[in-house]
Amino acid sequence: MSAQPDPSNLPPGTSIQAWRVVAKLGQGSYGAVYHVQLEGQDFALKIAHHRAGSADTARTDARIRRELACLSLVNHPHIVRVWSHGRWSNPREGFFFLVEDYVEGYTLAEWMEHAQPTFRQVAALMESVADALEVPHKQGIFHRDLKPSNILVRKKDDAPVITDFSVGDHPLAEDLTEGPIPPGTRRYRSPEALRFERQHPHPPEARYAFQVTDELFALGATLYDILTDPLPTGRHPRLPLNNDALPPPSPIKVNPRVPPALSDLTMALLDPNPHLRPPSVGALRRMLGELKADPGEAWDALVYPPLARRTAASPPPEARKDPRRPWWPWVAVLGAAVLALLLAAILFAARADPPTESPAAHAPQQPSLGSTSPLSQKETNAVSNSRSTPEASSPVTAEPKPQQPQLPIPPKPSLKRCAALAGALAFLEVGCATVQLRPEPGECPDNAIKAMRKFHQPNMGMAAVRIWPDARRKGDTEGLGAYENGPITGVFDLESSPDEFPDGTLLDGHLWVSAPGDRIFGRFTRARLPDGSSVPLCMELCENEDDWGIHKRGPGPREGTVMMYHHVGACFTDRWH
Repeated sequence: MSAQPDPSNLPPGTSIQAWRVVAKLGQGSYGAVYHVQLEGQDFALKIAHHRAGSADTARTDARIRRELACLSLVNHPHIVRVWSHGRWSNPREGFFFLVEDYVEGYTLAEWMEHAQPTFRQVAALMESVADALEVPHKQGIFHRDLKPSNILVRKKDDAPVITDFSVGDHPLAEDLTEGPIPPGTRRYRSPEALRFERQHPHPPEARYAFQVTDELFALGATLYDILTDPLPTGRHPRLPLNNDALPPPSPIKVNPRVPPALSDLTMALLDPNPHLRPPSVGALRRMLGELKADPGEAWDALVYPPLARRTAASPPPEARKDPRRPWWPWVAVLGAAVLALLLAAILFAARADPPTESPAAHAPQQPSLGSTSPLSQKETNAVSNSRSTPEASSPVTAEPKPQQPQLPIPPKPSLKRCAALAGALAFLEVGCATVQLRPEPGECPDNAIKAMRKFHQPNMGMAAVRIWPDARRKGDTEGLGAYENGPITGVFDLESSPDEFPDGTLLDGHLWVSAPGDRIFGRFTRARLPDGSSVPLCMELCENEDDWGIHKRGPGPREGTVMMYHHVGACFTDRWH
């Protein structure tokens, strides 16, 4: 074999067959990416290079060949196109390369920081992403590594382009997976995939069957990140999204600007139960389209005001120079600062409380959350459509071991104290769940009223049905359980629901617990049918005995929860109460 050039470091002006290298755009796990030109036209060229110490060219080329196969089978304006392929510089022993669209723009995370979009723009962009994924999904093709860095946004029209199918899969693809689950970025893997990995640590033949629900979870994680982080390009510890034992707070709790319906849809995509996620990307596309059409002013608000970006803390210059510098010292410093702030706020609030309370105060246990000081790596130059370096998994700080108090344990934080802390510490959710207020009464959207009138009498306030607010409790008509603030997915009792809602219809809703912790309120805004379609609606938990409203049974076992029957009454309405 003749001497080969180094494909990972080609200088500008290098010719790769007919294409001339302009600049290097990136380096990934399976090759390098260059901005190239041919007859004045711009392209992106991805070239595979051998793993260190390996002469197995077939294995080296396997993933880039799979990307070629996936992209050759799909054609959509929001998916990167492949124009050519070949070997360089020797047709038999050279390096395999692909020539794809050159996308001049930003990654999705960079676009969020640069464009400062509104929630309506975010919904429209994600609607286009879901629309694009319908094409490969219908052919059994999966991307398997959807994340903000693999969705580019063109400068000229703010249109998304899905890129980097290097770990994609198609029905006739050979098995390249060396472990129980396919390669990808751990943060965007579904909980069921990680459970499979834990259950099959040793058998090399065990392989996880990637599904549409895995792709939907990755889209939900992507949406969560861009809605909750003012600097989403920062590489910093984040709260895990796929931990069954530690579900993330809903986007609206992290960023109160998020419209409730968008927050609820995001949490539905992240549901640990894959059967409670939307059934397909087509169904998700329709849901996002309906949300985008909402005339409410909240949808035209910026996801984050400019001030949030300007004041977001960032590491000092010396930390930015060395990406290998460990992150834990910053987490420790931030944790100490948050703890000090929390103590100071509690002590300050205690002075305003009646003197009957014990003056002793002990430090609350610090939540196991990462730093909120992202490191921005914004690039204003053209970005490659094939950036494929996986993001690091999200470390979580260990919780300190509780110590025996030396003084009498004080009462739980009062509502006054929680309210004093809620603004500064909303992200941490330090046990003040009852601070969240029930939304104001208001009119039901016109599109929901029109949809409901197709199968209900005009006076919808009198139309009551039985539901299970939590679909996981379906069939339990007598049991009681503790319910708390947050999004929830319910299901109809078919014996009392309209015939238009078949078995398997899911209800997207939200629950609110009253401040004293003795009442619960619930609204459901959408019915998701098994065929993937959805119906907007306005339905709330009934509040009077005539409508089966005897379902509130006082405070739950912990603060911020209410005991409620699993099987309750719900009323269709044309006005929220």
